[in-house]
Amino acid sequence: MQQIGLLSFSAAPTYNQGKLSTVTFSGNTGTNSLNYQVVYKYNSNGYLNRLEDASQNMLREINTVNAFGQQTSVGYGNGLTTQTAYTLSGVLSNIHTSNNIQNISYDAISPRKDGKTP
Repeated sequence: MQQIGLLSFSAAPTYNQGKLSTVTFSGNTGTNSLNYQVVYKYNSNGYLNRLEDASQNMLREINTVNAFGQQTSVGYGNGLTTQTAYTLSGVLSNIHTSNNIQNISYDAISPRKDGKTP
């Protein structure tokens, strides 16, 4: 049991064929108890691609990956989607989340402003 302020909680993982299958979080705020389960789903190649709650509501889902296996589109249970772009050598170059939540570009090629090389 872990304690953070008034919240005490525990996390109980289960495994199926060596892969994480569920994590059940149980806790108490002092006045309310809570139980929440995250279900881990894998694609046909055995890679983790979706997280759901116990009611099968999507929490996070990998929509697409590139040739390097890097996530290029991820959906979230709140309806938002994050797109990431990479250079040809696999270096992160942009992160964009729908509804203009974030739009961050990275430049790994240009010299740094402090004169050092990246």
